[in-house]
Amino acid sequence: MGPIYGKWKVGKDQYIYHKTIYDSKSLTKLLENLGFSDINYWDWREVFKNNPEYDDYSQAYYPHMDKKNGTLISLNIECKK
Repeated sequence: MGPIYGKWKVGKDQYIYHKTIYDSKSLTKLLENLGFSDINYWDWREVFKNNPEYDDYSQAYYPHMDKKNGTLISLNIECKK
């Protein structure tokens, strides 16, 4: 649930989740409505090609670690304001 909902530890055994999910269409529309432009996907393989040991949720897949056949769960969108 953490990779999808953004899990943050706030105490010894307490966590919070932002509980908001977007698809690319709804997030793009929201960003445009807020004045963002140049909205594009970015590929974690290209961004981290010189640092292959780096691991974060931009490259999280379901099933876990199945980067060849799995489904990427992050939209990896960038934009300009």
